[in-house]
Amino acid sequence: MSYKRLSPNKLLGYITDVLLFTLEEIQERIPENGENDFLCGEMTMIVDCLELIQKHWKRARKFGLNFEIEKKFPL
Repeated sequence: MSYKRLSPNKLLGYITDVLLFTLEEIQERIPENGENDFLCGEMTMIVDCLELIQKHWKRARKFGLNFEIEKKFPL
């Protein structure tokens, strides 16, 4: 990803992709580490951010947030 100027929609799309990728990585690490307060806190924060984006960004569904976040990434 180049760091040229991005339109607001492309920027939110990029942020959404990064957050979703990070959540998937955290989900994979939790079983290895058992209950880990740091990982659980990080996951909670990312889920909250994605829910805000999903609620307030009209194009969220088009950019991959077309599911219930807490069902796919239970806290």
